[in-house]
Amino acid sequence: MSSKQYKKGIDLDEGRRRREATAIAIRKDKKEENILKRRNITMSETINTPINLSNMIEQPVNKSKKYSITDIPELLVGLQSIEQSIQLDCIRGFRRLLSTESIEPIEECIRVGAIPLFVEYLKRYDNNDLQYEAAWALTNVASTMYTSIVVSSNAIPQL
Repeated sequence: MSSKQYKKGIDLDEGRRRREATAIAIRKDKKEENILKRRNITMSETINTPINLSNMIEQPVNKSKKYSITDIPELLVGLQSIEQSIQLDCIRGFRRLLSTESIEPIEECIRVGAIPLFVEYLKRYDNNDLQYEAAWALTNVASTMYTSIVVSSNAIPQL
């Protein structure tokens, strides 16, 4: 009996291609999941409680806090605060929000005018943490199709 008659209706090459494609898809999904784990990001980034700016000074910084697009107006208010600790917490919130692979937070930050505030924080030589977070947030924006927005906001000379 020849091997060609065994499982005569099954195309061996097609089966091999399907198995390879499935294995590649599984590897890509695992890689994506590991990247998101390293960034400490979940795909469903939402938060139930808004930022309370009046209590922010007394509260310890929550490094694992998840932000969503609905938090952008409150983060923007915090960026304009005179308290450096509030500014730092809010720029970190923006940076974490912009670290997602979704384009919507970036578009919303551009729409509300947060990018010029990030550039202003680059000029803050009195606070290296603010500069660092602002540079990181701007890098997240520049790594998308909105690079020209970062360039036109005069961020390059500050870097």
